[in-house]
Amino acid sequence: MAASKNAILSVFSIPELHEHICHHLNPHDFVACVQVNKTFCALFLPFLWHTVNLPSIENTSTDHFILTSGRFLSHDGLATTTRNGHLIKSFKTEDPGLVAVLPDSCINLYRLCIGDRVRFERATSDRPSVTPEALAAMGRNPGVKRFRMDIIDSDINDFMDTVVRSFPILESLTIGLKDSQLAHLVKPGGFFDNCPPKLRKLTLTFCEDRPNTTVEFSDKMVSLATQQQDRSPVPITTLKLERCKTFNNFPLIDMVRRLASLETLHLDNQAFDDPQVFAEVLTRHCPRLVHLNLFTSSCYNDNYAMSLFGARTGWKTIKAPYSVHISPLSFRLLLDHSTSTLEHFVYERSSGIGETEAHQLLTRFENLKTCALDLWCDVAAMIQSPSWACARSLATFRIVINNIPRPDIKENHNKRPLGEEPLHQGTMDESRKIQKQLYTRLGTLTQLEYLILGTDFNEYHWGEDDREGRYTNDIGVNVNGYQYECLDFTLESGLTEMAGLKKLKVLDVTRMSHRIRVPELEWMTKNWPRLETIIGLFPHGDTPDPEVEAWLEDNNCARLNERDTCLVADQLEYVSLGNEDNVHPLREDQDASDLLVNDVGECVNGCCYNCLEFTLASGQEVMAAWKKLKVPDVTRMSHRIRVPEVKWMAKHWPHLETIMDLFPPGARV
Repeated sequence: MAASKNAILSVFSIPELHEHICHHLNPHDFVACVQVNKTFCALFLPFLWHTVNLPSIENTSTDHFILTSGRFLSHDGLATTTRNGHLIKSFKTEDPGLVAVLPDSCINLYRLCIGDRVRFERATSDRPSVTPEALAAMGRNPGVKRFRMDIIDSDINDFMDTVVRSFPILESLTIGLKDSQLAHLVKPGGFFDNCPPKLRKLTLTFCEDRPNTTVEFSDKMVSLATQQQDRSPVPITTLKLERCKTFNNFPLIDMVRRLASLETLHLDNQAFDDPQVFAEVLTRHCPRLVHLNLFTSSCYNDNYAMSLFGARTGWKTIKAPYSVHISPLSFRLLLDHSTSTLEHFVYERSSGIGETEAHQLLTRFENLKTCALDLWCDVAAMIQSPSWACARSLATFRIVINNIPRPDIKENHNKRPLGEEPLHQGTMDESRKIQKQLYTRLGTLTQLEYLILGTDFNEYHWGEDDREGRYTNDIGVNVNGYQYECLDFTLESGLTEMAGLKKLKVLDVTRMSHRIRVPELEWMTKNWPRLETIIGLFPHGDTPDPEVEAWLEDNNCARLNERDTCLVADQLEYVSLGNEDNVHPLREDQDASDLLVNDVGECVNGCCYNCLEFTLASGQEVMAAWKKLKVPDVTRMSHRIRVPEVKWMAKHWPHLETIMDLFPPGARV
C-alpha cells in the first residue's frame, strides 16, 4: 500500500505531468480529489480555486461552476474564499457588485472578467451597473493583467481612470461600449493618453445606442486620415473591433492613427463607411500591421477586401469567413503585395476565388504555412500545375480534390445504385495512375501536420426527392456532402508515395468514399509516427468495419478513429447554430401545434427540425476538443439536450457559461 502511495506521489511530483492530468479534470473532479487526503488536498486545491466563475444572483441554474452567487455571499462562502483567496488566479462574474466583496487575500489575481456577454449582445436594458464599491475593489488587485468589462453604464471617464490606476501592468483589455462613448477614450487627456504602458491587446465591443444612420465622409475625414499624428503613439499590438457598425467614424479613425505598433487587426462587420479612408489610415499610421482577421456575420463586398489587401505590403495572415467576398481581382492585389510574406490564408466557403487562385497560392507563396480553402479543385489541374513553392513550409492544407475516376464505386453511402456518369469514366488502372500522381504531389509537403481533404458541410438542402442522397452533382459530390470522385487511400492506389509526411498529425477524410482498411492503418502508423487521428475513418451513420474496429482495439489505436467533425473547432468560444428570427410571425388565430414546415425544415415560427439533436448517441462526444467553448446557441432548434448531455458538456467544456435557449420559450421544462 505504501509503495502504491509513493508511486502516485512520484507521478504528481513532476510538475508538467501534474498539470497535464489536471487539464483533463473539471471542478467536480477537483472537489473529489481534495477530499481524498491531505496530500491530495495540497496537490489539487490550487487547481480547484484557480478560476472562480460566478453567474449572477438571479441565475444559479448552472451548477457546474465552483460556486453559486448565493453560496459565495454566505458567511461560510466568504470565509472559505478569504482562506483560499491567494489561490484565485481568475475571477469571472456576471454581477459587477460581486467584485466589491472579493477578499484582500486575492493577491495573485491576474484575470478579472465582469459582465454577461450574452445579456450584452441580446438585451441591454437589464444589465447590473458598476457600483462605486466595485470600482474601489478593483484597486486592491494591482496584479491583474487581463481585464474584461462587457458593458460600461457608469461614467466612461471615471471608469477608465480607475482601470489605469488599478491595473498598472495590464496587458489585455476588453470593454463593451456604446458608440457615443468611444469619443471620450480618444479625446486629449483621455484613456489613450494615459493607458497602461504594458497594454498590448485591446478589444472593443460596440452596442448601438442611436438609430442606424449613414455617415457621409467629408474632406475633414480624409484630412484626418492623411495628416501626421501629433500625439504620442499607443503601444497596442492587437486591436479587435466587435459589432462595429458605428455612426461616428471620426473617433475610430483618430484611435487607429495612434496605433503605430499595431500588428494584428480583427474586424467584425463593416466598421467604416468608406474603406479607402480606413486603408489610408492603415497605410500611413500602422507600418507593422501584418495580420488581418475578418470575422463577421454580415457581408463585406469586394471593395472592402480590395482596400484592405492594398493597404500595405507584407501581409502574413489573412482570415475571412464565407460572408466576405474576395474576387480574383482582390486576390491578385494580395498576390502583388504579399507573395514573399504570406504565411496563413484561411477562407471559409471560398465564395469568390476558384482553382486558379488556389494554384497561385500553392505555386507562388513560398512561405505559406496554412492554406485552408473550402472549394473544389480538379485533380488534373492539381497534378499538372508547376511545383509547389510552399512544399517545405506548408503545415496545414485544406481543400477538396475531385474528378478522380472511381469505377469501383457502384453504390452510394445509402446502398443505392449510382448512375454511369461521371463516376464510371475510366478504368481502375487509370484511376490508380491519377491517384498515384496526386499522392506524389502531396508527398512533397514534408512539413505537413494537418491534411484536410474531407468536407464537413452539406452542399445543398435536402429536397423531397433526394432525402436519401441518391444523386450526385456535376463535380461528384453527393447532395448531402459525400464525395465519390476522390482519393481512396489504399496501398494499391499509391498511398506509399506519401511516406515522407513524417510530421502528419491529423488526416481528415470526412464524407469521402475512402477504402482505408487494416493494411492501410498499419502502413500509416508505421510511416506517420506522429499521427494522432483520422477524422471520418468511420463516417457518421455508416456501419464500422469489424476488422478495422478490432485492429484499433488490439493495437491500442482507438484514438485514430474520429467521427466527422470540424478540425479547427478547438479554438471556438461562441457557436451559434440556432435561429433567432421568425420566418413568419404567428397570427392571433394560429396555434403553434398546427404550424407547417417549409422546404428547408424550418417551422413558420423559426423553429428548425433538420438540425443537430446534441445527444451523446448522435456523436456529441466528438466535440470534446472544444475546450474554450463558452456559449453554444441552440435557439429554436429541436435539440434533445437532457441531463446526460448537460453533465457531459459541464465536464468537457470547462469554460462553458450558458446554453442559449436550453429551455425554449413556451416549452415545458
